Amino acid sequence: MRGKEIVDIQEVPLQTRNKGKRFLHTKKVPILNANGESEYLMGISEDINDHKQAQEELQNAYKRLNEIINFLPAATFVIDLGGKVIAWNRAMEQMSTIPKAEIIGKGNYEYALPFYGQRRPLLVDLALLPDDVFEKAHYANIFRQSDNLHAESYVSEIYGGKARLCGVLHPDCVMLREISSAP
Repeated sequence: MRGKEIVDIQEVPLQTRNKGKRFLHTKKVPILNANGESEYLMGISEDINDHKQAQEELQNAYKRLNEIINFLPAATFVIDLGGKVIAWNRAMEQMSTIPKAEIIGKGNYEYALPFYGQRRPLLVDLALLPDDVFEKAHYANIFRQSDNLHAESYVSEIYGGKARLCGVLHPDCVMLREISSAP
């Protein structure tokens, strides 16, 4: 080691005698002599196998959840707390005519366009950030019970403006009861 900088190696494979292959996060720290030159090298390593395994399990769970959402027969989309679309299933693609690839990662109420033709809060937004004035102006039969928002709406851009959407929304979970063509 010639430099005086700490070297941070995120992942180093190591074959052990008893535990097989392990992964280490290693920092190499030069120890300088009186002249300011590297004389020794101190290595600090941490076994990161448990962290890697947990990360892989989380990625696999996320993948499975996305697969489940994608194959639900009901049109389903998910937004994160910042209002960006993180899931948009096949039924939603068919109903909205917007491909998943074009909507994932979009915010600014982009997901409202296929329903109302304009950017505006939807029921999912109101479950997270209540707005009494907006709710009363845009939704019929709307009320709150504990943390749940119960609402009904007719969606102008779906089924020729006759789509009826009823649902119970909670900040942690959205449960739509029905989306159907109104009589």
